[in-house]
Amino acid sequence: MMIDPLHDRRHILVAEDSPINQQLAIGLLQQHGYSVTVVNNGREALGAWRTGRFDAILMDIDMPEMDGLSTARCIRESEADHGNRVPIVAVTSNDNADECLSAGMDAYLAKPLRSDPLRHALAEFFSWNKCDEGSKTARFS
Repeated sequence: MMIDPLHDRRHILVAEDSPINQQLAIGLLQQHGYSVTVVNNGREALGAWRTGRFDAILMDIDMPEMDGLSTARCIRESEADHGNRVPIVAVTSNDNADECLSAGMDAYLAKPLRSDPLRHALAEFFSWNKCDEGSKTARFS
């Protein structure tokens, strides 16, 4: 396994209610050298985001208690007051990319997660962050 020095020790928050999809995300992210924290719903994602430091968030859309769209909106509203912006990647089986992007998410990945699109999406965000080019929006499939 080669670990890209650009993301060595990057910490990714995964918000996903399906244990199978959680394990898939963990495996793919760890395979690429990322540290992973997993939560089961949007409320837990908000709590983790508020108390931790994450370089990106993979957000399922259809979760119990608080869905991914509402969670992304809450994060973006809070970030507006603090100036820092974490990339949020929607992960969903529905064809709702426009809805995800309008909720403040930066990219869209289709389920099931696949290694190359996931790696590409995160590499793009981290290179944007490194270059300090500001907020961008992308779709990956």
